[in-house]
Amino acid sequence: MKTIVDGVLGNLPKPTPAMAVALLALLIAASGAAVAAIPSNGTIAACYAKNSGALRVIDTGQSCTAKEIQLAWKDGSTLLGKNEKATDSDKLDNKDSTEFLAKMEKAADSDQLDGKDSTAFLGANNKAADSELLDGLNSMEFQRRVSGTCPAGSSIRSIGASGTDVTCESDDESAAGLVSTVVVSPVGSATENGTALRDALAGITDASANNPYLLKIEPGVYDLGSLQFSQLDMKSFVDVEGSGEGVTTITSSNPFSGTVMGAANSELRSLTVKHTGGPNGATAIIDFADNFRVTHVTADASGEGPVNLGFNIFGTAMLSQVSATPSGASARNTGVNIFGTATLDRVTATGSGGSIDGSRGVEISAVDATAVLSQVTATASGGPFSIGVLNVGSTQIHNSRITGDTATLGNFAGTMRVGASHLSGPPSTKESGTTLTCAGVYDEDYAFSTGPECP
Repeated sequence: MKTIVDGVLGNLPKPTPAMAVALLALLIAASGAAVAAIPSNGTIAACYAKNSGALRVIDTGQSCTAKEIQLAWKDGSTLLGKNEKATDSDKLDNKDSTEFLAKMEKAADSDQLDGKDSTAFLGANNKAADSELLDGLNSMEFQRRVSGTCPAGSSIRSIGASGTDVTCESDDESAAGLVSTVVVSPVGSATENGTALRDALAGITDASANNPYLLKIEPGVYDLGSLQFSQLDMKSFVDVEGSGEGVTTITSSNPFSGTVMGAANSELRSLTVKHTGGPNGATAIIDFADNFRVTHVTADASGEGPVNLGFNIFGTAMLSQVSATPSGASARNTGVNIFGTATLDRVTATGSGGSIDGSRGVEISAVDATAVLSQVTATASGGPFSIGVLNVGSTQIHNSRITGDTATLGNFAGTMRVGASHLSGPPSTKESGTTLTCAGVYDEDYAFSTGPECP
């Protein structure tokens, strides 16, 4: 082999190493003997003489002399198929192209991508839009179409694999992990709602100063009925809260008691209370307890009985931002009637009608009763004896508006003191031996009186 190479190259100019490699390739292509000397790994080794430029092929294990440079040449068949060009070769980087695309296919219509059959991504012959597979997983493993539903007042909390198996959760606050709040929702008719309200309150049995409760009433009408004592008896340390005046309404027409009875250390707020009358009259809210609070409440009482009262207070009560409007053809209609102790702040008390005894905005009805009125609007109209504020106990009035068809103020026993208030109507009246004092008040014509007499 060395003789052939030397003979071929002996008459040529001294080649460069690069030219030697090219000539070696030509020689290998033209000489079966040269190809036969290529080892199985496809690498050809040769020695290039530095001085003469002579080139000789060496076998595996042989080495070049110090005056030669060893060259290596890799058989192109390991890169391309024999007699093939790169453009139509089935091999690239020593890998068969079927590992990338199916033979004779283009990427656009190949069934393979990155060595994976495209069915691992989409169903065969499907597009992504209608494929049942995504990332090799059947789309049913993600979520079926949800067909399960929840009833009104509740929402889906969790969904089963089938899509029809859903877990529902109430939308009310009691389902949100509340411990000391009981929510009452409408369940049907107004009478059925009233029964649900009474039952919910009766179910609270462990309320105390250290464990107070809130009974929250959703919008609706809750009718407690017309039976004797069919009322809502509040409990100590249980506040009752509606969803707003005129939005939540508690009503009754029982013959002997109020629609709502207050309790010590409790508050009634954000609702309307009505009593639509009975043979003994109508009272919206009655209280015999101490420390009973009423806030943002409308109290309506009407009927043909002898007395209609918005509030009837025998205990100790604090009324704030409330409205009391008794009316009807009864003997007397009084917005707030006080036998005990009461503080009224931003209260509107309007009595109208009263065929025999007229009406009162506010009446302090017992000699040992006391009341403090601040920013109160008390109005009495209709009937023969209608007085804005009538007192037989001890009363203080500040920054208020008092109107009466018969008299603005009536003091028939005890003490009444009025300051910085507007008095509209006939002059105040008082019994002899009683104290009625005004300071800085003015009448409907804004005539100012420094006092101590009341206009």
